[in-house]
Amino acid sequence: MRIKTLLSGAAVAAVISIAAAQASAISLKVTITNIAPTGDVYLTPVWIGFHNGSFDSYDGGTASAAELDALAEDGNTGPISGVFASGAC
Repeated sequence: MRIKTLLSGAAVAAVISIAAAQASAISLKVTITNIAPTGDVYLTPVWIGFHNGSFDSYDGGTASAAELDALAEDGNTGPISGVFASGAC
């Protein structure tokens, strides 16, 4: 299965294995390509997480978590990746 998405931002490729409904593993390759002209804007790194719907990164009307702030404000994917990997929401 191949999924290709084009967004402005840094070129990123990630290979992610996830469990399907029948517990058989599938592999996805997500490619994000910077299509902005040379010398144009540069956006924060892209963060992608595949999950079963139990991960909640933001609730409208409330303050965002520090991990999401680090991604949005500093381009730091480490904190939100840590929370995602731990299964905490």
